[in-house]
Amino acid sequence: MKPWWVGKFTPFFRQLTRHDVIDVDKDGEVHCFPRIVVGATFHRDMGVDPRRAPGHVSAVDFKRALRAAFGLKREAASRGGGGATGHGKPRLLIISRRGSRRFLNSREMAVAAGDAGFEVRVAEPEQRTDMAAFAALVNSADAMVGVHGAGLTNMVFLPRGAVLVQVVPFGGLEWLTGVTFKEPAADMEVSYMDYHVRLEESSLVDQYLRGHQVLTDPYAVHRQGWDALKTAYLDKQNIRMDLDRFRATLREVMARLPSP
Repeated sequence: MKPWWVGKFTPFFRQLTRHDVIDVDKDGEVHCFPRIVVGATFHRDMGVDPRRAPGHVSAVDFKRALRAAFGLKREAASRGGGGATGHGKPRLLIISRRGSRRFLNSREMAVAAGDAGFEVRVAEPEQRTDMAAFAALVNSADAMVGVHGAGLTNMVFLPRGAVLVQVVPFGGLEWLTGVTFKEPAADMEVSYMDYHVRLEESSLVDQYLRGHQVLTDPYAVHRQGWDALKTAYLDKQNIRMDLDRFRATLREVMARLPSP
């Protein structure tokens, strides 16, 4: 059991039981309960299969439970933003990373998004991040942009109709990014977009000679196994977004948002 993880999601667990979560590896007491939850049923990455779930619950039901647990008020995104009048700016949340897969020009991205008509926030979820506060920040967003990684799991807090832009690192990773975030988005009532990083946007061009296999033949690297793939394309890569391409993406994001 990860105490920091349990602490983050205690408000959600309080909806399931009035009892404390027990670390059975460290607890020597005898407990008597009429029923016990010992683990989660796994259907697919970030997904629930209503046909196989007790009560036929769905990902939308899960999102509704999370909203209740963390007191999230916003149910639907809008091109007019989250204000009472519906005539404000939509909010764009840029998910930042501190380690690998960082945006090397996040400040310029924020300026471009502001010029495109968005109210912009840049945030970096961490292990110690206050979950309720971060959930509220994500819930206030109409669109979210981030490089493939754990930070995008916060899409569960996005309001209905919000747009998620997953920045897919260079390296033939479409199969991985599709399973983890693209496919689950529809079940969560989130509009999904890909932004595929080109080689010239990747920091890999500064780390390898131009003829290196990592740059010229990603699928040959894939055939060497997960460790080789992960090291080359996930652990070592940062991204400098092409601002012209990013502006075009922002225009499509704006067009996809529901009208006020």
